[in-house]
Amino acid sequence: MRVLFLTQTPIQGGASRYRVHQYLSYLESKGVGCTVLPAITEPYFLKWFTSPRTVDKICYFSMMLARRLAHARFARKFDVVFLQRDIVPHIYPVAEKIFRTLNPKIVFDFDDAIFASPKTANPLFRIINDENRIPRIIRMSRHVVVGNSFLKEYALKYADNVTVIPTPIDTVKYRVRSEASAKTVVLGWSGSSSTNFYLNKLNGVLSRLNEKYDILLKVISSNTDKIMAKETFGSKFVFKKFDLNTEVDDLQDFDIGLMPLEDDIWSRGKCSFKALQYMGVGVPAVISPVGMNTEVVEDGVNGFLAGSDEEWYTKIYKLIEDTQLRRRIGLAGRKTVEEKYSVEANAPKLLKVLEDVYNST
Repeated sequence: MRVLFLTQTPIQGGASRYRVHQYLSYLESKGVGCTVLPAITEPYFLKWFTSPRTVDKICYFSMMLARRLAHARFARKFDVVFLQRDIVPHIYPVAEKIFRTLNPKIVFDFDDAIFASPKTANPLFRIINDENRIPRIIRMSRHVVVGNSFLKEYALKYADNVTVIPTPIDTVKYRVRSEASAKTVVLGWSGSSSTNFYLNKLNGVLSRLNEKYDILLKVISSNTDKIMAKETFGSKFVFKKFDLNTEVDDLQDFDIGLMPLEDDIWSRGKCSFKALQYMGVGVPAVISPVGMNTEVVEDGVNGFLAGSDEEWYTKIYKLIEDTQLRRRIGLAGRKTVEEKYSVEANAPKLLKVLEDVYNST
């Protein structure tokens, strides 16, 4: 079986890296021929992806569309075409229709609420956005793979063949951190710069904790735009620019991982990946009880759920004060990842989907 993986970004993009690239070794070991074609090349992805300029966004989307139209000539050479998200975000799925015509054995994968209105102030997206593009793509696919039950519920409105495969952690790469020895406790947050604003939900809580405890706040992102806590913490705020080569090591510096969210459609579509990353390296996670988070974490067992400011404050300070509690919760989180959310646990599910589509008529 030969599978063409059409990823929305090169490996530097998180969704492409975790929804496709980390499965390739397993699939190839099972005899699957894998070819990956990103919609945009690495240099232009790094140049344009985080740029706020409308002209750069136009260049970005134009290149994606042009490359995908050029890639269409390969569609008939493969047994299955795997679409990792929509080919060009926001626009009418003309490229997907072309691929569907050339090869009907399409698997469509998405791990965010990409059907929701874009959370951006860029007027370009509001102008070009086709609100029905995701239902159109779902209907033209043989099978749909989603990251959680909320997304499955949505996809089932338009298709019958829907499988939940959570975004997994490579437990070989994600090693458990060593036991903490330093007095200063590191609170950590990791994410793309477009989600920096979530951390602001905790600014008051973090300020209270900073007044009482010897703590650092470490942020891993592409920049610190819109993060209020950098002023609150001053010299006790540590920024580490995201680096694919040091990603795991940087997460291991955390003593406590934070994942605040808003309770909206976009957040309910998230696949708890930030929490799973913390848990994968044995770091206890304190997270908002939104969407899939409530499925991943059993409060007080393998992590903590915190809805109100008082819950956030209480659960974080308990972890700050108790090193053994941090270790116990962290290891329980790691066990959860190994059993349910690892590559090893989920790769066979993806293989079965691909085989089913390959054998379909």
